[in-house]
Amino acid sequence: MGASAAKRESGGDWLVELDPGPLEAFLSRTIPSFRAPLSLHPAKPDASTTFIVSTPDNRYVLRRAGESVDPETLEREFRVLAALHQRGFPVSQPLIYCDHDKLLGNAFYVTAHIEGRHYTDPAMPGASAAFRNKAYDSLNAVLAQLHMLDPRVIGVGSATNGRNYVSEQVDLCTKLYLAGATEAVPEMDQLIAWLPRNLPADRQPRVVHGDFRIENVLFHPTEPQVIGVLNWQYAGLGDPVADAVYHFITWILLSTANGGKGINEQDMAELGIPALDAYTAAYVHRTGLKTIPHFETYFAYSLFRMAVLEGMSQDRKALRTGLHLRPLAAMAWAFARRAGAT
Repeated sequence: MGASAAKRESGGDWLVELDPGPLEAFLSRTIPSFRAPLSLHPAKPDASTTFIVSTPDNRYVLRRAGESVDPETLEREFRVLAALHQRGFPVSQPLIYCDHDKLLGNAFYVTAHIEGRHYTDPAMPGASAAFRNKAYDSLNAVLAQLHMLDPRVIGVGSATNGRNYVSEQVDLCTKLYLAGATEAVPEMDQLIAWLPRNLPADRQPRVVHGDFRIENVLFHPTEPQVIGVLNWQYAGLGDPVADAVYHFITWILLSTANGGKGINEQDMAELGIPALDAYTAAYVHRTGLKTIPHFETYFAYSLFRMAVLEGMSQDRKALRTGLHLRPLAAMAWAFARRAGAT
């Protein structure tokens, strides 16, 4: 081992065997604020690609390519983060990208660490109604801010042209489902047949997060303000309305939680969570849209996509049809029927 020892916690065999000396030397050379020694541990107990780097003075986030994140995706994430941070969008400050595998066995990047309040439940347990209301308004404003940025102006227009985003997502999810499904789900077969023929027309591409929800943001430690948007693995250029409607699924899931005994509109009002109509109207106003067309079709697409992404196992080789995929597929097909599917 090197001059100091990395914490030997879960996150991959490479971490157990890691000699942190070369990594410490590299980060000391490339990050002015960095001072050894370091300790390294997974950001979450089951994390295999995202780690917290702690030093005597600071904390950082290290994101490493691995089984679930290839180097090309990792580099795209870093470029998007750099462009957004430069424009004042609330993301971690990117510090260094390393594209060789001598230090950690694969490409990686390091960002500053954001200290904030994190919620995994969109009902935000423990918060006051006033706090929730302002927090959701901040979520709405940040998503609109993202979708108002011109990717060509901020310098990420060459990452991908972003055209045919929804159809490409449907095609990708279809392939993942067909390759990994372990049992038949009739609603998925119906969606696979219906969606490609009924998708909304292409929109002007914008930067999309791909998984924008309360679980993937950090709020100010005491204020109802988003200070960090996390987890840019699915980011790219694409249809901003599709990205927004994917976020709006939160309201569908809240209303159907606990076996259908979820949070109704009255409950949401008491909690301070805005109704979906009002929340959508705020997003439409902030982005200069007149309305969101094909709402039901976008919901069908978004729930279909979520069914695959949520159902995918850690190794991406199988789908957990019971826990996530089946109920989401049923909801997706219900929205497709509202849009005219038979």
